[in-house]
Amino acid sequence: MRNHVRVAVAIAALILAEAAVSLFANDHSSRFDAADLFDLELATDPQISPDGGKIVYVRQFSDIMSDTKFSNLWIIDFDGSDHRPLTSGNYHDSSPRWSADGKQLIYISDRDDSPQIYKMWLSSGQDAKLTNLQNPPAGLAWSPDGKYISFTMLVPDSPYKLADLPTPPKGAEWAEPAKIIDKLTYRWDRVGYIKPGYTQLFVIPSEGGTPRQISSGDYYHGGFGFFGGEAVWTPDSKFLIMSANRKPDFEHDPLDSEVYEFALGDGSVRALTARKGPDNSPVVSPDGKWIVYTGFDDRYRGYQVTRLYVMNRDGSNSRVFT
Repeated sequence: MRNHVRVAVAIAALILAEAAVSLFANDHSSRFDAADLFDLELATDPQISPDGGKIVYVRQFSDIMSDTKFSNLWIIDFDGSDHRPLTSGNYHDSSPRWSADGKQLIYISDRDDSPQIYKMWLSSGQDAKLTNLQNPPAGLAWSPDGKYISFTMLVPDSPYKLADLPTPPKGAEWAEPAKIIDKLTYRWDRVGYIKPGYTQLFVIPSEGGTPRQISSGDYYHGGFGFFGGEAVWTPDSKFLIMSANRKPDFEHDPLDSEVYEFALGDGSVRALTARKGPDNSPVVSPDGKWIVYTGFDDRYRGYQVTRLYVMNRDGSNSRVFT
């Protein structure tokens, strides 16, 4: 893990160094002002190939003409050589994930207007759009057998309505209707007002096709700000393990999440943890016998130390690992 962090830091340093050279090439002044932010680039989300030989990461940059941030995918050998782009253009390319054999990548891009899931063949650079989703996907994960891709997506719901309003006459210009909010948590920084509905867990065939919803209920499975996380696959590709807060009062007690098991076969869900406090970021061991996760016993304090836990795959024998 330390080596992986060093690689990520090295990549970030490389990108920042290139930006600094460009920034001060024609200006020997050492002053840094607000306009220079457009020249900075950032390396994020490094993903190491299964054989450990290459790293794909997201390279963020800004367009001064539109005052907009964009991102592309870049690849680099583990020793720092052969640094080159995989995608280009003023798009939002993100979330690269390797296939188990290291020959393909899946990622999210809005290069066809709305964010969709794409697949790229590394040998040829050819890519294909796998989805036609109505809402942006997130939390991509490739099943170990290479047959499925899991992701989360908002399933819209009808907003709360106090009464039926009259229909305006043709050509009339009426004011926008009032926004009625009946949620305790209704907006987040960098997101704005939360759209009516709940994020659910989906899978699609890795060759593309119709998404199949795995989770259900009025709960947020992943998504920004709800203390969930990305789903991870079990080695047999039959289950998805995910942290979520599926309690009836989750808005009033947002930290009380559990680690859940979702079965692909019948869509059944089972809680693997049960304690007062957050249980987050599960990872399944390569042999499928253990699950590690983070959390703490919530004592409603201003600051509480998060610890690493390990338990059997079935949720039994949970204990502090650190």
